[in-house]
Amino acid sequence: MPGIEGVKSAVVPPPGVYYRGYAVHYDADKADGLPPNSSVKVDALAHRFIWITETEVLGGQLGFEAILPMVRTDLTIGDRDKQTGLGDLFVGSLIGWHGDRWDAVAAAGIWSPTGKSSRPADPGFGYTELMLTLGGTYFFNDEKDLSFSALSRYEIADKAV
Repeated sequence: MPGIEGVKSAVVPPPGVYYRGYAVHYDADKADGLPPNSSVKVDALAHRFIWITETEVLGGQLGFEAILPMVRTDLTIGDRDKQTGLGDLFVGSLIGWHGDRWDAVAAAGIWSPTGKSSRPADPGFGYTELMLTLGGTYFFNDEKDLSFSALSRYEIADKAV
């Protein structure tokens, strides 16, 4: 679920197993290119599981992650289509580095078309996608309570299946 990370999004936690839940709501009834009286409502809860290992790779901590979104879509474009289901599964690996005043992360993973169906309100996107992540956080003080963080993501989609 790109675009929903928050403060210090580029900081990798210490070794351990973590869970993050992302709740997202999207609601629109006007958009360029859509006919009048169209609407879309999407509610999603993305379950993200993160395992940071004790293993060092390239001077950073090796980690693995998986994201499984649960999606409910209510789409009206002429006809109404409403669907609830599991979205596309994401699996990936990451490396996190820690300095005295900075942290950085690099990651790569694959979104798989596991949530695909043939209806317009499909909970998945219907294609495989490579997602690359690169980010960093700079801490302005020793307490690390004042920081600047940036996280970038680049996605490369395969052809639709």
